[in-house]
Amino acid sequence: MNEKNLSDPSNIDRLSQIIQSLKEKANLSGIILSYRDGRTIVKEIEGVHQIDQFIPLIASALRSAEDLGITVNGSTLHKIIAQLENFSIMILKCSSKDVFLTLIINEASNLKPILENYEELSKKIAKHIEI
Repeated sequence: MNEKNLSDPSNIDRLSQIIQSLKEKANLSGIILSYRDGRTIVKEIEGVHQIDQFIPLIASALRSAEDLGITVNGSTLHKIIAQLENFSIMILKCSSKDVFLTLIINEASNLKPILENYEELSKKIAKHIEI
């Protein structure tokens, strides 16, 4: 996996700032930046029980959806949306194919600030992860 040393405080601090800013701008209940293998990079989340099981399950859903896209038409996955009883989840692939964002959406969330500039945001995130 192509990654910078994320034990470098400046990389983690910058990613944390990006994630916190996104959470506030979009009024999200939570946001998680993770590797495809289920390891958490940065999280700003509250109210999700069993978070250690939640993130690997999201990563598994992402991999399954990617496989489905390839099988159906050779299509590339961009996002997955799941509506649960109390909130919704949006999973977004980053430009680094090993990394994804999970947005925990509530009824007051506004995704426009994230979705309008997602390509740029994705590159900004990747800059702090990849060599």
